[in-house]
Amino acid sequence: MLNKSKCGYITAAICSFLLAGCATPTPTYKVQTNLESPITIQYFAYSSDEFFKINRVAADAHTAQNIPTGILWVQNGDEKGVSFLRLDEVKSIDATGNTYTVIISKNSAKFVTRTRVLLVCPPGVAPKVHSDCPQVSELGGTLMDERNGFRARAEQKLSGMSMYSYAGGNKYFRNIYRADEWAAHVDKEEMHAKAVKNSRQEEAVRQSAAAVERAAQLKAESAGRVVRLRGYSAGINVNCSSDRLVPRGTPVSGDVVFNCATIGRVSIQELQSAGWTTAVIARLPSQQFDIIGDSVEMSATKAK
Repeated sequence: MLNKSKCGYITAAICSFLLAGCATPTPTYKVQTNLESPITIQYFAYSSDEFFKINRVAADAHTAQNIPTGILWVQNGDEKGVSFLRLDEVKSIDATGNTYTVIISKNSAKFVTRTRVLLVCPPGVAPKVHSDCPQVSELGGTLMDERNGFRARAEQKLSGMSMYSYAGGNKYFRNIYRADEWAAHVDKEEMHAKAVKNSRQEEAVRQSAAAVERAAQLKAESAGRVVRLRGYSAGINVNCSSDRLVPRGTPVSGDVVFNCATIGRVSIQELQSAGWTTAVIARLPSQQFDIIGDSVEMSATKAK
């Protein structure tokens, strides 16, 4: 029979065991904070790249804490050698298959990790382990409209695995810009857009001038043909075939060009201006490549 002291000891041990089995998990706390300085990420979404300016984040912490402004850190090592790198010092974050994540820093250093973790820390705090700072669960900010000078387009949130999307073919953060880098990128794109616009305007002016010059040249060539056609003797008759198909059911206009025996390639208008009479003698249904129309046969006679 157990004495009272032993009985009390066993009872206490049993109670302790039961209490340990019923221990509640460590609570988590939501942390909402603005970034000390915005970071813009370029990532693939469906069929094109999106530019997303991160202004704020939501994170999960195991202790209640307030972080008025924060700095984002990304893990660049695994459990055996974990370390962290400020996100604004990263150039891109790629994926190789579904196993490894490759981080390229702005100084071209390369890090390979199996774990994808973003932490948000107060300024002046550099994390060494996961528990040093809350783990980011959501990115909040603004989509930037690339087609409208990168002006703000809409509020956006990225959460869960969408923060590390593989939709872009193994590259999820294609480019990461600090505030100054983003400003420089926008300036560069604006300069490029202006250069393209100026180039197009210059090309339009050049084409317009070339069209005016070509029109003047064609007019001079036509006038020369009229002078030549006037020189033929009265009564001469030639047969002609249209140079192109005329749409069915439409009249033969004066600008239709004909190939005529002995006098060459001329238009009805040029013949008539030179004193020739013209008469359509046949319209033959024809097809040239995918164009269907009439091949026109014409008779032209130099008037007396």
